[in-house]
Amino acid sequence: MYPVSILVVDDELSMRELLEIILTKEGYHVTTASNGKEALGLCKQNAFDIILTDIRMPKVDGFGILSQVKEISPESDVIMITAYGSMESAMESMKSGAQDYITKPFDVEEIKRAIKNALNRKLPGTNEQAEKRAHYKFLYKFGGMVSSSKEMKKIFDLIPRAADSMAAVMITGESGTGKELVAKAVHTNGNYKNTP
Repeated sequence: MYPVSILVVDDELSMRELLEIILTKEGYHVTTASNGKEALGLCKQNAFDIILTDIRMPKVDGFGILSQVKEISPESDVIMITAYGSMESAMESMKSGAQDYITKPFDVEEIKRAIKNALNRKLPGTNEQAEKRAHYKFLYKFGGMVSSSKEMKKIFDLIPRAADSMAAVMITGESGTGKELVAKAVHTNGNYKNTP
C-alpha cells in the first residue's frame, strides 16, 4: 500500500513543523509549504491526497489555494485550518469545496479524524479504488503534462532551472514524446514568457 501524501500549508514555521511531526508519525508522507504560491507550485508537480491549509496567509490565502487546487489537482481533498473560526468562514469553506474545516487551537485527534474521514470519502476501500489510488498517487505533473515515470519527474524538476537560465536549451527525443510541451513549459516558466 502506498503511503498517503499530505501537503501542509501554513506561514507559521512552528505549525508546519508540528503538523509534519504528527502526520509523519501516523505514517503519512508529508510535504510542507510556507505560503500559497509555493503550495500551488508543488501541486502542479505532484498529486497530493490531502492538502491541509491555513486560511489566513499573505498574498495567496487558503481560499485562493482551494479554488486553484480544484483546477490543478481535482483529486486532492482540501482541509482548511484557521485561528479565526466563524460560522461564516466554515460555511464558505464547505461551499467552496473544502472537505473539512478545523479551528486553532485544535486537538491532534481532530486533525487525524478529519484526514481519515477525507480518505474514507475519497476511497471507501475496494480493491479497484486502491488500484486507482496507487495509480494517481505517483502521477507527476508540470504545466499540463502528466506522467507516472520517474524519468519524466526528473525532467519536470529540470524545467524551472532551465527556464531561469540564460543558456540556450536543446530538447531531444523520439517523435511523439512531448518535446514541444517541454519547450512550451520552459518558455512559459521563464523570464521571457511575454516575448516570442
